[in-house]
Amino acid sequence: MYPSPAAEGFTVYTKTDCKFCAMVKELLEEQPTTYVQCDDFLDDREAFFAFTEAKGAVNHKTFPIIFYDGIFVGGFTDTVKVVKKIDSRHS
Repeated sequence: MYPSPAAEGFTVYTKTDCKFCAMVKELLEEQPTTYVQCDDFLDDREAFFAFTEAKGAVNHKTFPIIFYDGIFVGGFTDTVKVVKKIDSRHS
């Protein structure tokens, strides 16, 4: 029912009017990223969060919900750390 996180690159589950979602889009401009707009999924929040929890986002109920190479990263702040590690490997 919901798109699974991509096996490669970032997958960002996002929603409209989310400040941190907008910030993560700027952060990931140079990264391979799949965005999943979740506004329509939130009619049944419990089912959506059960899906993300099953994918590894345990107890994460805020947006954005971010995965890297199919593995749960966290939110915006956690993603900043991952991007810094990626950038340091490429410098």
